[in-house]
Amino acid sequence: MPDFLLGMNAKIYQGAAAADASTLDPATLTEMGNVKDVTLSLEAGEADITTRANSGWRATAPTLRECS
Repeated sequence: MPDFLLGMNAKIYQGAAAADASTLDPATLTEMGNVKDVTLSLEAGEADITTRANSGWRATAPTLRECS
């Protein structure tokens, strides 16, 4: 069995609008029963951390993440 969910098998939950994701209690969320045309965009910024010790290879590190 695969260890991932396809979009048609995923679940979406609704919580308080201004809730902090790091302190959110899953028991307070409500599963939304019937939704369609859901789009979730996840992006992470990138910082250049290249040094001379990289032997000519570019090095990057993820920075702030954004979800919309």
